Amino acid sequence: MIRYLAAQQFNVTSHSPSGRGRLLRRSRASSRSEVERFAVEWFSAGAKWTPQVDDFRVIRKAFSRLSYTEAYEFIKLLREKDVMPPDSLGEILDTPKLREHLKERRATIAALVPKMQKWVKAEKRRRQREQVRQGATRSLGRRPSPPWAAPEPRVM
Repeated sequence: MIRYLAAQQFNVTSHSPSGRGRLLRRSRASSRSEVERFAVEWFSAGAKWTPQVDDFRVIRKAFSRLSYTEAYEFIKLLREKDVMPPDSLGEILDTPKLREHLKERRATIAALVPKMQKWVKAEKRRRQREQVRQGATRSLGRRPSPPWAAPEPRVM
């Protein structure tokens, strides 16, 4: 089905004067709205899909071509309509490229797909390490002077 959705961008045929048909790319906006409408109708009708391993590459490529907000909306649609098991969706999304591409929506995607909780936990650990490093760097800059170097108190 995802192959169908991806193919919808390229299904307009134009006939040249020589009589040969050729494939033209639809405008992105009209294609997107048609694909979105089709997906909502199909998923609302109760369509279920368990992707096979060979489908993962196609799905990942489709997600990477979408903006991070569009990809999030599609993931949300897949989860709300319970189209595919969350483990399969988690396996599809768990790649370094998609992780980087979807980083702006990392926490919200993790709330929809339990397997992605590790994205959020890893991000929290990274932030904590950075804070510890910054704190250590600051404390190195403000070292207290050793007691033998302290000036003697003045008596007046």
